[in-house]
Amino acid sequence: MKLVNFRLGAFLFLILVSGTSLGDMYNVPGSSCAAINPAQAKAMNWTELGIINKDTRSLWIMCPLLRKSYSGATGENQTHFSAGIVPFSCGSSACGEANTEDEDIKCIMREYSGGVVKRSKVEERTLAPGNQVGISYMNWKARDPEGSIFNIACLLPPNTGVSTLLTDSTTDSSSTLITDALADLPTSP
Repeated sequence: MKLVNFRLGAFLFLILVSGTSLGDMYNVPGSSCAAINPAQAKAMNWTELGIINKDTRSLWIMCPLLRKSYSGATGENQTHFSAGIVPFSCGSSACGEANTEDEDIKCIMREYSGGVVKRSKVEERTLAPGNQVGISYMNWKARDPEGSIFNIACLLPPNTGVSTLLTDSTTDSSSTLITDALADLPTSP
């Protein structure tokens, strides 16, 4: 009888643990991003690769980020938020003209509450032709656990784009889902 109770207890424990998540990572295509200036949208390409700047000048894009603010599994607010973005430089005709030189890209993650910017952080990277790079913003504690929203804006040089957005919301600051995912990122898309 003790063996049956132990097996039943172990089975129920596994069901409980498998339904509990400490963090959920969302993967959103870069094609969800938009030109900041609607008149410049004509210079953008939305493809299966993501969004690509096809203009001859650098253009700003804005990417909304998904955030799970409350966990029904734990009954707690998901107060810590991490995000990543994967910009790339065209290296072949697959995304139009190929870049032949390194390109510098600048991205800014912002947190808003009630329409007011609460904080922001700028990250800059250099992209070699045909390469991609991951940029992460890790474990920001939301200033307003229920109402904070986040986005990333990037200044895309010609023939560069964004393929992927990653987000993770947790109850503490120990999550490494985003950095782990970006560490496994190949150098070319």
